[in-house]
Amino acid sequence: MNKYKFVFLFLIVILKTLNISAQIKGDETIFVYQYNGFSKHLTNAAVRELKDYYPNVQVGGELKLPEWAIYKSKGCYTGTSILNQLRRTKKTDVLIGFTDKDVCYEKQGKKHFRCMGLSRTDKGLSIITTSRFKSKKNLSLYFNRLMLHELGHAFGLNHCANNNCIMIDAKGKNQFGHTPSFCSDCKSFLKHKGWRF
Repeated sequence: MNKYKFVFLFLIVILKTLNISAQIKGDETIFVYQYNGFSKHLTNAAVRELKDYYPNVQVGGELKLPEWAIYKSKGCYTGTSILNQLRRTKKTDVLIGFTDKDVCYEKQGKKHFRCMGLSRTDKGLSIITTSRFKSKKNLSLYFNRLMLHELGHAFGLNHCANNNCIMIDAKGKNQFGHTPSFCSDCKSFLKHKGWRF
């Protein structure tokens, strides 16, 4: 019995050391990464807006989408693989990647469901893509709202039932034209994580 107790305690120490189970507290820096030459114009506009909400934001630089993350027959990159690569880039802080390539994940048993963004809730990881936007009209506005939505997840928010909240479940569609901000409940949650409103 003591042998198992020792192994269990050893695993807990290792997990804490690797920061695998760490929750986002609100004193982290958000690092923004651009994949495969993503638009500097969109990135700079997004970072400017993000700094209005969160004090510690930096551009992390450019990354290449990993070849091993592409699902070739569908022509999309698996979002979980990209998130894993992001976490290997930097073990701490909040990381978000921007791409214009198709991103997919498994949803309700359907593999390679294409999405606009994907996050690990309360683990500080997000990836968003412009590939699902059908129109370039208002692209910067919708992209920034998508970024805020996914970062809301990265900081611990789930989808919100309030139809006017940016955290509403998009259900595979672009809902960001009529969701200008977070609702009061989501704002309250994020304020405790260091956000400003």
